[in-house]
Amino acid sequence: MTAIEQLKKLTPQQRADSLERLYQKNKRFFKEHYPAVAELLRPGGIAPFHINVTDDFLSITNSNTGELCHPEVGLDRFAETLGDWTHSAWIDLIEGRAQGYSDQGKYSQFPVFFQKSILSRFPGLGNRMNHRLINLPTLPSGKRFSNSVIFMGVYHGLHIDYYLSRTQLQNALFIEPDHARFNLSCYFLDFKKLKERFGELLLHVGQELPEMSLELFFQKSKVSGAVWTRILPAYPSDIMDVFVQKIRLRWRQAYDVWHPADWQLDGVSHAMENIHAGERILSNPHPLDVGSRIAVVGAGPSLSDNLDWLKQNQEQFIIFAVHSAVSALRGAGISPDFQFTLDINPWPESHFERLQLDPSVPVVNTVNDIPGKFSSFDDVLMLPEDGGINPVQFNHKVPFLTPTSGNMALAFACWCKPSQIYLFGLDFAFKEAGKTHVAESSVYQTETEHRAVLFSGHLPVASNFDGSHVVTQSYFNLARLCAQRPIAYVAQQVEVFNCSDGARIDGAVPAFTCDVELKPYCKINDVKIIQSMFVPLEKDIHWQPHLLDGDALLNEYKKVMLRELKMTKFNWGKFSRKIDTFRSSLLQSLPKKISQNSDRRMEPYLQVVELLLNSWYRFLCFTNDAQEWQQVYDEGYKLFSALIDEMVWPKKV
Repeated sequence: MTAIEQLKKLTPQQRADSLERLYQKNKRFFKEHYPAVAELLRPGGIAPFHINVTDDFLSITNSNTGELCHPEVGLDRFAETLGDWTHSAWIDLIEGRAQGYSDQGKYSQFPVFFQKSILSRFPGLGNRMNHRLINLPTLPSGKRFSNSVIFMGVYHGLHIDYYLSRTQLQNALFIEPDHARFNLSCYFLDFKKLKERFGELLLHVGQELPEMSLELFFQKSKVSGAVWTRILPAYPSDIMDVFVQKIRLRWRQAYDVWHPADWQLDGVSHAMENIHAGERILSNPHPLDVGSRIAVVGAGPSLSDNLDWLKQNQEQFIIFAVHSAVSALRGAGISPDFQFTLDINPWPESHFERLQLDPSVPVVNTVNDIPGKFSSFDDVLMLPEDGGINPVQFNHKVPFLTPTSGNMALAFACWCKPSQIYLFGLDFAFKEAGKTHVAESSVYQTETEHRAVLFSGHLPVASNFDGSHVVTQSYFNLARLCAQRPIAYVAQQVEVFNCSDGARIDGAVPAFTCDVELKPYCKINDVKIIQSMFVPLEKDIHWQPHLLDGDALLNEYKKVMLRELKMTKFNWGKFSRKIDTFRSSLLQSLPKKISQNSDRRMEPYLQVVELLLNSWYRFLCFTNDAQEWQQVYDEGYKLFSALIDEMVWPKKV
């Protein structure tokens, strides 16, 4: 029974008492579990809204104007219409097209093969997908199954209760920018029951929507939410339009950010070769001088504004330059101290010529890069990643290196823990959508296609300097969020200043170069200290083998993966739970000797699996009836099993 039906059964006085009891219950609940939210609930907090108890139901008016805050058909009819399964106000984030993946090797084509096979077996799905013809599956109980929902504007909440009472879903985020409307909702929505239903209450109240709220939501529906997320705005609002854009940006990550498993597995083999070749790899940490200062220089367009200033002050910084920024720096008469690249792909000679790297300046890459790639350079220094795909257990690793070379340079700068770090050209968002890199760089002059692809669907984000308008894309936005992690990690030890005229980076203080005052600093000794941190590695001194063999590990994973997704009869709720909790369920089902000694060597395979699950679930979302659900599930499981069987551990490791 819906809340509307329950309230209608009561007398006017009983309705008034029921609303007050629920409000007090919510106050106690928030005080116990969410004290910060409880502080928002105060006497008169619903003003200017006023609840009127009528003979037949309720109405809500604006006490300042006396006008109704809902259509004249009545609050009940309005809530039932707004909370219905489908209507034009719903925003359904779902990608209808089959996803394309360029051929980067065997595993990059697994999702392509899967999609082509399903569409060949069920050609009708293609037409529905092209036209985004979707519906909520009707369950045997008469309820509908719904993918994860973001209720944008809690307001009175009756529409939310109406939807939830008639629908099965496993994840919801409740957002209310307005404090008065949130106070109002506490008379109608039982937030304790919502917490019990979903396991946790994902709720945000306020004018700023934190990234963490979205991250928690999408992590909880890791696969299903990436395929299909529903948004229900409760009322028109400029701030909610901004929130919707922010949600779209986060949702797009599943489609715009792809790191092929083939690259990662090749990188595991490369790392082993680099160790045996005696390459210099990070394993000898030393502290820098007390007054040390590092400039991390990316290739964002705002670097142009700071080239003259950097030239005048280059001796006051250890300069960590991203490889794509080196040509701009050298053209301005600036010599970097270290050149950073995260790119582990082969570089033709023409690429080296465009980059204009200085062979006399140390190149810092990752241990997963191609052996001998920088053989013509005087010094090559390699970083193992903490959380990376490593063939052995390194004693010293650097966290937060991905997803861009700028992230890598910043992460290592934070790991070195200088007194101060200054950021230049780490824009992550741009004033003009088509200009994503510094004009003085020779690298991106002709890459108009690169820019067009990146900026399909750009969205505004907060700027580093107030008053400027900047836009980003999901890949760059992910890079920005990742850049905030190492800064937060060393926040108590290192001051970080952002001189880039791009996106705001939490933890980095906005700073115009004209306002920067630098104390004298000689960097020569610290540059030598950083170079001395890299040495050829010796087994049992600098690294140890993993406890478990990679080939045996993969075979155990493969057996459990197939068991986890096996179902005799397809069930929407069970299948969506299985794919969203796939990783955690997998670990729990593995033999103890494996689950207790887990490492990230299986990560490339798990990423391929998630791409397959994404494709599989998207096809299911475009089916029409129980017979089709079962057929697409069965065919998908058969294909999934065959592809899992083809996974092998690299022979060189």
